[in-house]
Amino acid sequence: MVKKSFGSGFGRLTRPKNPFARAERPANWLVVKQGKAAPVHLEKPKNRGQVAANQALAARALDEHLCLAFTYDRLPRVVEVHTIGITTADRPAMNVWQIDGESEDGSIPDWRTFCFDECFDVRLTDLASAAPRPEFKKGARQFRRIIAEA
Repeated sequence: MVKKSFGSGFGRLTRPKNPFARAERPANWLVVKQGKAAPVHLEKPKNRGQVAANQALAARALDEHLCLAFTYDRLPRVVEVHTIGITTADRPAMNVWQIDGESEDGSIPDWRTFCFDECFDVRLTDLASAAPRPEFKKGARQFRRIIAEA
């Protein structure tokens, strides 16, 4: 333990408080050498083997005007599919209106984009989809190539 002197020479020795001490640092920080902290970039779980099946279910939901249910970021979601395509980052994804379930930011209903390789337990529901919503605009900018739209 290194002690440093502070003040104007009154002999007070104390150790400076580490702002990233184990009990105080945010969950997404990792302590590295000499008490310095660096952000941890956690990989989202991937479901690469199910991309084609997930995309096919989304297309079916779009064609049959049904809602889609799945798990994303370990949270249940129920959505109305509006756009299916390849994003500008070259990832197969869908643009949806989330109508039920949970969200990290808590705002439901809301527009969201979900990548198919991060969707788990994808299934059709018996809920009728109201797609296209009045706010829906065709040709979403986050897609490089659009495969299907409401």
